[in-house]
Amino acid sequence: TVEEVRVYYRKAMCENFLTQAASKKGSRSYTVKGREKLKRQAKQSEQNTNPYSWKFSVEDGETLNQYTAYFHTCGICYLMKKLGLEKYIPAMCTLDYDMAELNNTKFTRKYTLAEGGKYCDCHYDHKG
Repeated sequence: TVEEVRVYYRKAMCENFLTQAASKKGSRSYTVKGREKLKRQAKQSEQNTNPYSWKFSVEDGETLNQYTAYFHTCGICYLMKKLGLEKYIPAMCTLDYDMAELNNTKFTRKYTLAEGGKYCDCHYDHKG
């Protein structure tokens, strides 16, 4: 079921050292230097031609501890659709919430590509 895939993916991704260490590095996005790097990566992503990659843009929030990333293409959506497994994409998308939690960040979104949105609007509010 979709719920079984969600639980499996969460356990595989969030309960290992590498993911936990990577989530701590996500805090760099809440510094001036880190945000500049994230914006450069977003700009570079627009040139991606690999269908398994992401294209996104970044907008600053009201404080340095907030920003929104808009994902216009998603490598996971592409892969899962190609494999005929699109019903499981929402289970994969829940990892965004889990990773944000590991980084002491509130994550919200209203739209997802997986559910037919024009983009994924990923709002991050770091609690320092």
